[in-house]
Order: sequence, then C-alpha cells, then structure tokens
Amino acid sequence: MVSILPYIGLVVLLAFSALFSGSEVAYFSLPASVRVRFASSHSTRDRIVAWFLHHPNRFLSMLLIGNTVVNTSIAIIAAFLALDIAAKHRFDVSIALAVEVVVVTIVVLLLGEITPKVVAAHNAERFASAVALILLVIAVILYPFSEAAAFLSLQLGKRIRSRTAAPLEDEEIKLLADVATERGTLYAHEREIIHGVIDFHDVKVREIMTSRVDMVAVQLTTPPLEIVELIRASGYSRVPVYKDSIDNIVGVLYAKDILKYLPNKKRLEKLDISRLLREPMFVPETTPIRALLRDFQKNKIHLAIVVDEYGGTAGIITLQDILEEIVGEAEEESMNLITRISEKEFLVDGRITLDELEKELGIKLPPAGSELASRGTEYDTIAGFVLTLFGHLPHRGEEIRTDSLSISVERIQGRRIRSIRLKVISERA
Repeated sequence: MVSILPYIGLVVLLAFSALFSGSEVAYFSLPASVRVRFASSHSTRDRIVAWFLHHPNRFLSMLLIGNTVVNTSIAIIAAFLALDIAAKHRFDVSIALAVEVVVVTIVVLLLGEITPKVVAAHNAERFASAVALILLVIAVILYPFSEAAAFLSLQLGKRIRSRTAAPLEDEEIKLLADVATERGTLYAHEREIIHGVIDFHDVKVREIMTSRVDMVAVQLTTPPLEIVELIRASGYSRVPVYKDSIDNIVGVLYAKDILKYLPNKKRLEKLDISRLLREPMFVPETTPIRALLRDFQKNKIHLAIVVDEYGGTAGIITLQDILEEIVGEAEEESMNLITRISEKEFLVDGRITLDELEKELGIKLPPAGSELASRGTEYDTIAGFVLTLFGHLPHRGEEIRTDSLSISVERIQGRRIRSIRLKVISERA
C-alpha cells in the first residue's frame, strides 16, 4: 500500500495542475456580459467567481503560485520514483532521470496544461462556476504568498513599464479590438470608434471639410435681417463672413451674437455686423485633423476656414466634422450615395464627387458642348455642379436639362442641395 502512495500523489497533483491551468483560461476569457451576470447573481459560487474577477492580480498570483508548487512537486516525486526504480532494477541513474524528465514533461503538458485549457476555453462559464469553491479554499491557504507575489509583480511591472515598455502599434490595437468584439467584450460600434480614433491620425483636413461650393457664408454688406433668416433656415450656429469675395473671409459670425438683437427689429436693421465678428482661424487643407483638433481645444473654437495652396478659400471644417470622422455618422453612412430608380434614372446624394459619379454611371460631366458647362468650374461635388448650372439656389422640384441629362432637385437643407434626381435622356452621356 505504501508503494502506491507516490503514484496516488502524482495523480492528485496532476489534477491540481489541470485545475489551475483551466481556471486561468476560463476566468480570463469570460465575456463582459457573463461577468456582469456573475456579479449580480445571488449564488454563492457566482459571487466567488465575481470576487476573483474583481481582483485579477491576486487571483492570477494565486493560480501561478499554486501551479508552480504543484508542477515542482510532480517533478520531485517523479525523480525519487525514477531513482528508486533505477536502484531496484540496477538501471543507469542518468538514463532513468532522463526518461523521467521526458515522461513528466509530456504528461504535464498534455494532462496538466493543454487539455484542461482547451476544455475550459470551450466551457468557460460552467468551468469557472464549478471550480469556484475549491479555488476559494486554495486562495485562503495561499493568501499570504499570493498577496506578496501580487505586490511584488505590481511594483516590478511599474518599473519595467516606465523604462522599457513600448506602446502598442495601431494595428495591434485594432486587432485587440476585433478580438474583443468577437468574444463579446466590446460592442461593434465601440470597435468602430476605436478604429476611427486610430485611423483619423492619417486624415487630412481636405478629406472631411465642407467645400466652398457647399459652405454657407454671407457677404459683409448683407442686411442683418437676411442673415437672421439664413441662420434660421440653415440651422448653423456659426457663419463665415466675407468681403467682396469668398476668398476674403473677414470673420465668423456666431448666431447667438446676432439673434439676441431679434426682439428689437429696428435696432437689428441698423446693426453693424462687423462689430459682432469673431477672428477667423485659417488652416491649410493639408493639416492633419489630429493637429487641428488640438488647436480647437486650445483656442476653444469650433470652426476654421480651410485655405488652399494659393491662399484662397477651399472650404470650412468644424469640430463636429472631426468628431463625426472619429465616431462616424451612423445614419448618413448607411445611406447609399447613388440609388437606382430605373435603368436610366438615379437618386444621387449631393456629396458625391463628380469623379465617383462619372465612374459609377459611366457618364461625363459637364457635358461636352453644353452652354451651361461654361458658367463655372469651381465644383467638386454633384451639388456644386448643379448649383453652377442653375446659377442660383434652386427650390425643391426645380429642373434643368443638359444635352444628355435631366436634373431635378429632390431635397434642399438650408442653402445646401442634399439630393438630386438624374435621368439619362441621351446615349451621349
């Protein structure tokens, strides 16, 4: 009976090794939703699981200490058994020890590490709950050692991070977010926000600005009542003001500054708009939006005038534009920029560029030989092109024709053309 005790001991120790290895995987792979359920449960086992998860450093230290003690004990007992067998059967001691190392390594890897971790990974919730009570007993026994180990690892970790730790690469962070989403730790929209924060580092102002043909701006000599009506119609809280030409922005008018004069219309009519203007902020169109965001925060402003390489006005950009680039516009991004109504009729979002439209529909804008094409060329989007064709801000339903297209305005928001209906009326398109 005495001779089989070491073997029984090895089996028990191997079971504990499997327990520690499986618990590490099971507990730390639990999704956020399951962790919340454990924390709100009234079950004793579930509350124990929640406590371990709430103290991950202590829990991990306990598991590592327990696993180290168990595996070391297995190696020692196996070595004594190998020496005993070698003495009884007159085997070479070195050969016996070599065989013992190989056998113990294989057995511990298969039964104490790989198998329990695979099982725990596929049954994390059940595994974590099933072993909670026995882990609590072990945690109490190993408490002094695990507390000391947790404290030392925390202090050592601080020193290492402050001296040698390198920040994660952007792609690594994206990968972690993807994995967390697959495991249920992150929601899909949270992953998109993380991706947006990382990707926006490379975005330039010109990529998200409102182009000059779409921007709402007023002439310095515009009557105050007209400006108030424009602000009401557009819904914008800040409007650029120019003198003579859109390339000469002289200030930014805040809606709150002029609307306070609204109760007294006579005073409003005599108001000198130049007295209300705020100094505009100008930025090159090649400015990274991450740098512009810092400038917005530093100067506590929400709008900047974007200038091109020649100093002309290329457009405007707002704090909202930058934030939408980071977190996304769920509603607008879900819309198709081009919706096919019939074989030759399309509903087109006003923001689509002419290059994209020509590529998607196989047409060429402006139509060759059209008199309307010579009215202006300062447009990048279909909305700017249509505005140039009309020569004024059209109303909803207003239609105009080129040599090959019938163009009607479907939706207007403020002074912006939001959507257009295009109908091909000639194969020349």
